[in-house]
Amino acid sequence: MPGRVRPAAAVAAVAVLSTAAYVGWLSTGPDEQIDPGLDFLSVVWGPLQGVRLGLDPYDPASAEYLQATGVHLFGSVHAPSLLTVLWPLGALDAPAAFLVWSVLSAAMMWLAAWLLIRPDGLRSTVWTSSLGLLLTVVGAGEYAARLGQVTSFAVLGLALAVRFRGRWPAAVGFACMLVSPQIGVPMSVLAIADRRTRDVVRGWLLTLALSVPVLAVVVPAAGGAVPFLQGVARNIGWLSGDVNAANRVDLPGVLGLGVAWTVLALAAVVVAAVAWRRSGLVADEVAVLAAASLSVAAVYAMPYSLTLVLAAAGPVLLLRPWGLLERLAAGLVALSALQTIAVLAVVAPAIGANVPGLFRLIAAVEGLLLVGIVAAAVLRLRAGAVEVQPSPAADAPAPNCAA
Repeated sequence: MPGRVRPAAAVAAVAVLSTAAYVGWLSTGPDEQIDPGLDFLSVVWGPLQGVRLGLDPYDPASAEYLQATGVHLFGSVHAPSLLTVLWPLGALDAPAAFLVWSVLSAAMMWLAAWLLIRPDGLRSTVWTSSLGLLLTVVGAGEYAARLGQVTSFAVLGLALAVRFRGRWPAAVGFACMLVSPQIGVPMSVLAIADRRTRDVVRGWLLTLALSVPVLAVVVPAAGGAVPFLQGVARNIGWLSGDVNAANRVDLPGVLGLGVAWTVLALAAVVVAAVAWRRSGLVADEVAVLAAASLSVAAVYAMPYSLTLVLAAAGPVLLLRPWGLLERLAAGLVALSALQTIAVLAVVAPAIGANVPGLFRLIAAVEGLLLVGIVAAAVLRLRAGAVEVQPSPAADAPAPNCAA
C-alpha cells in the first residue's frame, strides 16, 4: 500500500505466510525427532473415531478402541467438549484432519496474539507478529504444532478472558481453557478470586453443555458412570507415570515428585487465590502472567503448555519497564526459542549433546523459571497493593488493566 502499511494488515500478512509455510513443511512427513501429528491421533482424531463407533476412548484397558481405530494410544484426558467442537475433523482421514487442525490451531494462536497486543503502530505491530510467530513456529509453539496438541484453545481462551471481562466472549475463553483441565481448573480458581465468578460459571456451563453429546456415548460404552470414571482415573495415573516424566515443566514433574505433591501445588493455588481476593486488586497484565505461570507450574504440564505463559508474557514485556520479572520472562522466551528443534539440531552437536537430552534439560530449567516468575510477580503485586492500600470492602469489579 502507498504511504504506510496498516498494522493489522502487516500482522495478517505475517500470520498467513508463516502458517502456510509451516503447514506445508508439516505435510512433508516425519523428521528425525518428532513425527508430525503424533499426539493429534490420541488427542483428537482417535477419540473422534472412537465416539463415532460408540466406544470409550479414555480407558487404557479398552483394547477394542485401539483395534477399531488403529491408533497407538488411548484418548488423552481433555474435556469432551473438545470432541464436540472438532467433530467435523472425524470425517477426514488422519493426515488431512491433522493439516486442517494445524491451520485452525495457528489461526487461534494468531488471534490470541492480536487480542493481547493490539497492533496500532510499528512497535506493537512488530511485537504482535513476534508473539504470533513464537506461538506457532518457534519453541513451545512449534512443539505443540508438530505434535498436533490443542493448547491453542487455552491460549485463545486466555486472550478472550483478558480482553472481554464480564462479557460472553470471556465465558467462551474459560470454556476454551477448560479443554485442558490442568490449565482451566487453576485458572478458574484464580479468576473467581479476581471477582469473575460469572465468567467462570458461564464457561463451566458451556463446557458441560458441549460435553453432553460425547458423554452420552462414552459413558454407556464404558458400562456406566462408575466404570467410566475408573477408566479416566487409570488414564490420569498412566499420564502421571514415568512415560511422560522426562519432558515435564511443572514443578512436581521437574523435581520427580508424586501425585501428592501436585495436590499440594493445587492447594498453593487456592492459597494464592484467597490472598488475591483479600488484596482488593483487579488483575492487570502482571497478575495474568502470574496466574498463567502458577497454573502451569503447579499441575501436569509439558513444554507445549508454556505457550500459555508466553502469551501472557507478551503484554508485560511490551508495556512494562523491565525489572526482574520482565528479565525472567524474557529468559523464558529465549529458552523456548532455543528449544526449537531445528535450532537444537545445530546447537546440540556443537556442545557434544544429543537433541532429546538438551531439550529435556531446557524443559527442566523452564520449569524452575516459572517458579521465579511467580515469585517476582508476587513481589511486584504486593508492592502495588501496599502502594494502593485497597479497602477491604472494595468488592466491585474495576476496569481490567490488561484489557
